[in-house]
Order: sequence, then structure tokens, then C-alpha cells
Amino acid sequence: ILLIVAGTLDAFAVSSWRKPIRAIKTWKKNKKSTFMKNNDDKVMIPSGGAQQQQTPIMSQQQKFIKSSLSGLAVALAMVPEATAFSFVAGVNPLVGLWTTVVLGFTAAALGGRPGICSSASGAVSVVIASLCRNHGPAYVSACAILGGILQLASGKVASAVVRMVPHPVMLGFVNGLAMVMTKAQLVHFKDAATGAFLSLSQGGSTYGVAGLTMLLVVMFRKITKAIPPSLGAVILSSLVVKFTSWKGVKTLADVAGAETFVGGWSVLPKFGLPQVPWTMETFQIILPYAITMAAVGCLESLLTMQLIDGMLKDEDDNNKSSASKECIGQGSGNILSGLTGGIGGCALLGQSMINVQNGGGISRWSGMSMGLFLALGIV
Repeated sequence: ILLIVAGTLDAFAVSSWRKPIRAIKTWKKNKKSTFMKNNDDKVMIPSGGAQQQQTPIMSQQQKFIKSSLSGLAVALAMVPEATAFSFVAGVNPLVGLWTTVVLGFTAAALGGRPGICSSASGAVSVVIASLCRNHGPAYVSACAILGGILQLASGKVASAVVRMVPHPVMLGFVNGLAMVMTKAQLVHFKDAATGAFLSLSQGGSTYGVAGLTMLLVVMFRKITKAIPPSLGAVILSSLVVKFTSWKGVKTLADVAGAETFVGGWSVLPKFGLPQVPWTMETFQIILPYAITMAAVGCLESLLTMQLIDGMLKDEDDNNKSSASKECIGQGSGNILSGLTGGIGGCALLGQSMINVQNGGGISRWSGMSMGLFLALGIV
């Protein structure tokens, strides 16, 4: 709280002189490098006379293929995340997976910038866990609908607030999230009974597959850009485990439960209002959770959007981000996820970074295809 207050005061204190300094820097930069286009519109000629070749522009077909492959890679990464967050919220893993499908597709289509991937999230699941425990999953879906409505209404306010977040707070957000993500992964390397790390004799296969996948991600970046590194690493590692018969390696079915991947039309969610009494008493129960859910979801989504902006600022100048549109996308996604029995969520930084690093930051289709691939996998 102290960091946020201090950062807000700092933003107000320096706003009077920050804009003139930025204007001067921009003017000097433009004066120093004045570009002139030649007739073929392919070569940029600076005022000094040296020629620089423009970055090749991808065709729509190339963008579609690259975004689709990136969406497939993120869909695979979403399964364990959505499953884990379902357990945190206290609902069936299928609920978290369908929340990811509906929210991920809607937020990608209507959100503030391409590249952001949304899902059932840990931040939101922690908020609604007690609501689910005390009143049941139907109240959680009603909370998601109300939280989405609040997010739609708070777009302009959230846009103004996020601009005042100072850079140290952003660094703290990223580093803190990295530690949380690391801690969440360490569970898979520990004994469930004792909590101690697995010995090499017990967890050698787990250590080996994890190390192999990490190595393949690095190698794929240097070998080819046609296949997203994460997707290529997952496919190759899975094939190695399959054909070498490594023992002791858990699959997604082991983590989420075999019934989660039964498939068929019977697993499709039903569309409609949650089965709760729509009275003032119900409204009073879900309102505190909805306010917290909306605030946490907007904050994490907008901070993720700013970080993605920083990663793509030099290569994706045509896609300008919009905080108010991102709130609209998140709010719409949460409303639809509530109407399909979901738990709501927000943007995920880790999966968004995977998407961007795999080339999915160039099109909204990467996030939309993630939802479609995940839906096809469930069915």
C-alpha cells in the first residue's frame, strides 16, 4: 500500500515537468534522424545518406500460421494452470478449462492489444475460494457475472490509475510473480507425503524431462523460427517419453484426473444464468467478492498489458494498446464465463509472454486460437 501511495504521489509531483522533457527528447530525436522514402517504398534513407533495409513485412497467411502455432503452444501451457487454479477455487477442473476457453477467446477478441492471453487465474481463484466453499459454485458464477459488469463500468477509471503506476512497482510485480510461478512449479518435484524434494532415484524421470524441455526451448530459438520454441519442445519431449517408456512421468490426465479428458459433447458447458436465488441477499453476498475480483483482475490485466507493450514497442508499433478496451474485453469475458458456469479470471503474464516470445503478439488470432484449440482438446 505504501509503495502504491508513494508512486502515485511521485507521478503527480513530476507530471508538470515530465511532459516538456519528453517533448524536447522527441524533437531532438526527430531532428537527428529525418527519414526520406524513395520511390519504391522499400528502403529508408536517413538524412546522412546511408541506406537501411526495412524489416520484411509478413503476409496475412504468414501471420495466421504463426499466430495459430503460438496459440497451440499457449493452449498446452494453459491446461495445468487452469487445472491448478480450479483446485484453488474449489471447483471441477473442467470448470476452469471452460473458463479459460470462453474468457481467453472473448478477451483476445475485444481486449486492449494483441498478444495478451487470459484464463482462470490464481489471483481471482484465491478471492473466490471462500465464496465457493461457503455457498457453492453457482454463487461463484454469479460473482463472475457481477465482477464482469463492474469491469465494464470501470474502464476509464482503471485506464487513469494504471498510468500512475511507477516503474519500481512494475518491477516488483514481475519479480514477485516470477517467484510465485517458480514456487508453484516446485510442487511437482516434491514428495506429496513429506514435502521434501524427490531424490534422483524417485524423481529422476521428472528432473530429466524438465531439463530436456528447457534445453529444447533454448535450442529451438537458435535452430528455426518456423515453429514456436515452446510448442516444439513440448512435442519432442512428449515423443521422447512416449517411445523410450520413461517411468514415473506424470501426464496431464494424472494431474487433472482422467475424467477431465473423457471428451464428447457431454462435457460442453450449458449457457444460462447461474442457479441462485436472484434476491438482494444474494447480491449482498457476492458483491464484496465481485468488487475484489474486478479490481484484482483489472490490475493484473493492465500491468500485463504494459509489460507486453514494453516487449513489443520496437517491433509492433501499429498495435496501440488501450486500457479501457482491455477492461471491456476482460469484463465481457467474465460475464460470458459466468453465464457458462465458469469462475472468471484475468490476463496471465506467464502465458502472455510465451505467446509473445513465440510470435503471437502480432495478431489477436493467437489468443483466440488458444481458446479454440483448448476447446477442441477438451471435446
